[in-house]
Amino acid sequence: MICSDQSHVLQRRCRRRALVAGIAVAAIATAAPAKAEPFVPASGNTVIATLPERAGSHWDRIHELQDGLASAPRSADRRASLAHAYLELYRLDGNPRLLGYAAATLYRTTDDSDEASPTAKRLIQSESGVIVLQAAALAGLQHRFDDAANYLDLLLDREPSNAQAWSMRAALHLTRAEYAASRQACAQLASLADPTIAGACIAAVDALTGQAHRAQDYLHTALARRSRLAPEIGAWIALLAAETAVARGDAALAAKYFGEAVGIEHVLRGAPSQYLLATYADFLLRRGAAADALELLGDLPTSDAAMLRIARAKRLQGDPFTDELERLRYRLRLALNGRELT
Repeated sequence: MICSDQSHVLQRRCRRRALVAGIAVAAIATAAPAKAEPFVPASGNTVIATLPERAGSHWDRIHELQDGLASAPRSADRRASLAHAYLELYRLDGNPRLLGYAAATLYRTTDDSDEASPTAKRLIQSESGVIVLQAAALAGLQHRFDDAANYLDLLLDREPSNAQAWSMRAALHLTRAEYAASRQACAQLASLADPTIAGACIAAVDALTGQAHRAQDYLHTALARRSRLAPEIGAWIALLAAETAVARGDAALAAKYFGEAVGIEHVLRGAPSQYLLATYADFLLRRGAAADALELLGDLPTSDAAMLRIARAKRLQGDPFTDELERLRYRLRLALNGRELT
C-alpha cells in the first residue's frame, strides 16, 4: 500500500490501513495452505464452535421486535425496526452474523446470507422509506458503497427532507473522499436537524481538508454545550473531536476526547461501539501503549477488528499472540477458499 502523494491526514489513515493489512499478510504468510483438508468431527457430539450467548438487553429488545414482526409480517416499520436493532448490535460486538440477520429481514430472504441477490436489491426500491434507509445503512456497513448511494438517492428523491438520509449521505461521501459533496449534504442538515449536527458534520469535512484547527474549535465549543444534545450526538461529536486532535498531533487532547466518547457510550448503550474502541486502540498502539490498548479491548467480543489490535498489542509486549493468530489463520483460509467474505 503506497501512502505518498496524499494530505497529511490521509497519510495517517493510509498508514493505519497498511498496518492492519500488514498483520493480515503476515498471518497469510504463516498460515497453512489455503486448500488444507477440512476438519471432520469424530462424532455428532463434537463441539466445533461456541456461538455468543443471545442474552442481555439488546437481545431482549430483538426478541420483542421479532415477536412484533411475527404478529404483523407485512409491517414495514416493524421490519425496519428489527433490522435497525440487528445493525446497532453489530456496531457493538462486530458479529458478522448480525448483518445476515438484518439482510434476511430487509430483503425477505429465507436464509441469513449477508449479501442480497440483484433481484432482492431491486425489490428494495419498491419498499417504504424506512426499509430503504436501513438497506442503505446495511450496505454501508458492508462497504457496498455504490448500493448505499443508490438507496439514499432513491430515498431523497422521495423524501427530500429526510435528515437521517442526508446525514448518511454526508458520511458516505466523506468515506469516499468526496469532500465537496459531503459538505453539500451537511449543509442540507442545517434546516432539517439541530444546527449543532450540521456544524459537526461540516467540521468532519474540515478536519480532512486542511482546516483541522477550525474543526477542533467548533467541536470543542459544541461539546461544552453537550448537556443540551442527545447522548448519541454527544458521543459522535466527542469521537470527531478525538480523531481531529489525532490528525493535529495533539495526543493529550485526543486522549481526553476519546475518554469522553467511551464514557458517553457506556451510559448510552452499555458498551462503546467497535468502531470507537478500535479507533481508540489504534491511537494507543501508535503511541506504544500496548497495555492500555489491551485493557481497553479486554471485554470486547472477538471480532476480526478486535483480534487484529489485540495481536498488535501483544506483539509490542513480546507475546507471540498464538490464539489470535490461529483464529485469523482460520478466517483467512475460509476467505481464500471463497467460503467466508465478511
